[in-house]
Amino acid sequence: MAIELAWRKGFRHIWLECDSSILCQAFSLFNLIPWFLKGRWRKCIKICKEIEFKVFHIFREENHCVNKLASLDLKNKLDFK
Repeated sequence: MAIELAWRKGFRHIWLECDSSILCQAFSLFNLIPWFLKGRWRKCIKICKEIEFKVFHIFREENHCVNKLASLDLKNKLDFK
């Protein structure tokens, strides 16, 4: 859904970093996609071929800054209630 939204908004250069190695593999192995998502996934792959698209696997440990910021935001929201 994010790739479709980016396409509609005019983004033509997308860099996807993901800590899920299966998701990264799904861009090259179509058989990893569940049957109920295959139609939407085909559309996503078509969009990715028309733009400059890169997908990278990052390890969870390398994503610690984002995780820390997300937990701070959650903590702040809980403190205000």
